[in-house]
Amino acid sequence: MKTRSKIMSLFAAFIITATAAPAVFPQTSAYAASTAQKSLKGYKIEDIKDQVYEKGQKITPITSWDRLISPDGTTANLKMDEDYTVTYKNNDRIGTATVIVKGIGDYKGTITSKFNIIPKYTTSFSAKKNGKKVDFTWDKVAGVDGYDIYASKNGGEFSLFTSVKKNTSKVTVNRNLNNTKTDWRFSICAYKMVGGKKYSSEPNWTGMALTSKKNFNISVEGKQIDADTATLTLKGIPNPEYYASRRVQVVLMNSLSDWNYYGFSLVPADMTCNLYRIPTVPASGSIKSIKTTKDSITYTITNFKEFIPYLKEVPDAEGVKSVSAVNAEYINITVIDSNGNRAMCIQNFEDFDEYCSTNKGEVKITNKWTLK
Repeated sequence: MKTRSKIMSLFAAFIITATAAPAVFPQTSAYAASTAQKSLKGYKIEDIKDQVYEKGQKITPITSWDRLISPDGTTANLKMDEDYTVTYKNNDRIGTATVIVKGIGDYKGTITSKFNIIPKYTTSFSAKKNGKKVDFTWDKVAGVDGYDIYASKNGGEFSLFTSVKKNTSKVTVNRNLNNTKTDWRFSICAYKMVGGKKYSSEPNWTGMALTSKKNFNISVEGKQIDADTATLTLKGIPNPEYYASRRVQVVLMNSLSDWNYYGFSLVPADMTCNLYRIPTVPASGSIKSIKTTKDSITYTITNFKEFIPYLKEVPDAEGVKSVSAVNAEYINITVIDSNGNRAMCIQNFEDFDEYCSTNKGEVKITNKWTLK
């Protein structure tokens, strides 16, 4: 009897002990792996294009919507401040800056990348022939060491014409450009030397000096190929290879009395061609191909059927369908560079709001469309 009582007492003690403190089992290897941090080794930061210097500002090109590239080359879909933090070095000056990405939360490790901070774009650039000299003027860019001026002869490649090794707003170059058979055009870049390396701004191509008697003779030619395809050709364009890789806007108007216009926005980066007009009726197509010659750009546009109704007739400000974009009398052609600045702006009418900085009404531009 005593033995049985002793056994029952031991059994009761076991139950009480088991209830009060459950047994703790070791973690499995699978569970341990699920809580381990993932390494950022092999990840890359997307290439960062040149950034423009702003006095007193720190340049921070990586924002919450930017993505890292995973080791297999796809987007990593990681979130800033949840999966990684971003810090910078030397991002408040012209030169080379560093971005540092450090893993947090489920991620560990550090990756870095470098990007350039370049001077501001030089505005109001102009070039004028002065006898056997050329006078160049522009708006000074703060904080730079000088300017490089490039020249294109008869629509050829641009090459260095002169280098100005001080921060000024004008220079005169002794160069006889009187040959009437030669067509000269110019561009300018501001630059700053940092650690022996030259950091140059985006070029301003608007200061085109037509130093010969030959003037611009540009044409906008649209030709419908079939029900859904057309070509749009800009002839007489200087440096077409450069301009063809930028966003080109062509605005067509039949009246300067009100803002009733029709236009194309050709975006090679996205290979799209958007139609826009006031009153607003948007349409869009795809750029199938871009072809350049020494003086022309030809875009092949698909989904062109959306454009045709608005080419033929566009309501004016009172809603009357009388303004046609076909063979429009007034034309503006603007090229936007990678920084969003106007790399070229020409039009065949006098400027009435200072939008176009050069060649205000001094250039001949014709517009002709052939539709089926």
